[in-house]
Amino acid sequence: MSQHSRLISGLGPARYTSTRAIWAALFILGVLFGDSAMAADEIRDTIEEGIETYQRAMRAERRDERMALFARSEHLFSDAIERGARNASIETNRANAALQTARTGHAIWGYRRALEIDPSHTQARRNLEQARTRLPDWVSTPESSGFADTFFFWRQALSPSELRLWAAGCFALAALGLAIALIRPGLTGRLIALIFSLLWIGLLAPGWIEQQKESRPAGVLIAEETIARSADARHAPPRFTEPLPAGTEFLVVEDRQAWLEIELHNGRRAWVPASAVAPLNQP
Repeated sequence: MSQHSRLISGLGPARYTSTRAIWAALFILGVLFGDSAMAADEIRDTIEEGIETYQRAMRAERRDERMALFARSEHLFSDAIERGARNASIETNRANAALQTARTGHAIWGYRRALEIDPSHTQARRNLEQARTRLPDWVSTPESSGFADTFFFWRQALSPSELRLWAAGCFALAALGLAIALIRPGLTGRLIALIFSLLWIGLLAPGWIEQQKESRPAGVLIAEETIARSADARHAPPRFTEPLPAGTEFLVVEDRQAWLEIELHNGRRAWVPASAVAPLNQP
C-alpha cells in the first residue's frame, strides 16, 4: 500500500468523506470566482468598447455612419447593464447615445434610471432637462424641485450615503445641544439644538416627501406616438386630442398586464398599451 493510500485510509470513512467534500467545495468556489472575474473583465471590455464607439461617432462626418455608431454604442452599454454593470454613469452614457439618435423616450428613461441610482448625478440631471426640451410644450413633466429642494439646494451635492452620514451627525449634535440645554439652561444649548434639528430635517425631509410622491411605479413612454385611451381597450375613445409622444413621463395607477392606467404629472389619467412603455425598474 502506498504512503498516500495509507494516509487516506488512516483518516477513516467519515473524515475521508468530509475531506473530499471540503476539496470539492473549494474547487467549486474557485470555478465560481474564476467565472466571476472573467465576466467582470468581459463587462469592462464591453463598456470600454461602448465609450470608444461613442467617441468615434462624435468624430464621424457622415450622418448615417454617426447614427450607426451611436446606435452601436447604446447597444453595448445596454449589454453591460443587462449583465449587471448598472450604475449612474453607465446609465447616463446609454441615455446620451440614445439622445444622439433622436430616441428621446429611451434617453429620458435612461436619465431617470441614472437619477434613481444617484440623485446627485449632475450630468444625468442636466441632460434630462435638455432632453425634456425636445418634447412638445403641452407635455407635462415632473417638477424639477420644490420649496424644500430650493431652500436646501446644497443637499443636491451629496450622494445618498453622504446624506445619511450628515443627517446622523446633525441628529447627534441636535441631541447634544438638547442635553446641554437640560443640564445648563440657557440660549446656547437651545440654539445648537434648533440649528442642527433644522439641518437634519433639511437633509431628510425632501427625500421623504419625494418618496411619498413617487411611491407608485414610474415609467416613460418609448413608442414614438401613443394614443392614450379612456379605457383598457384598443377601440376605447382617445383621452386626449393628440397622441402622447415618446419621452412622456408618468406614474402607474393600475397594471392590467396588456394595459396600464397612468397618471401624467398634471394629474390627468389615461390607459396606454404596456408595450409602449418602459418602467424605470426594467433592465
